[in-house]
Amino acid sequence: MGAKTDGLRAEFFDKEIIDFSIDSRTVREGELFFALSQPDYERAGFNGTFADAHNFIAQAFAGGAIAAVARRERVAGDKEMQALGASNGPGP
Repeated sequence: MGAKTDGLRAEFFDKEIIDFSIDSRTVREGELFFALSQPDYERAGFNGTFADAHNFIAQAFAGGAIAAVARRERVAGDKEMQALGASNGPGP
């Protein structure tokens, strides 16, 4: 899967994930947000066309998400994601 956790501050691991969400509009405090894209929805058996949730990661954090699971290639180099990482995740 290639998940990376290097550079995360220790206090990040003290947080408890209470639930998860795939909809940034319904994220609550303490939830893990899964940023799904159209191929992810199709693989999961959803019918229809869905917005790419990578575009709503900041909204999920604003709603209380403590972390987000995202495709590295969708967020790499994104200035907004770098700013979120500086305040929510990776440390010095």
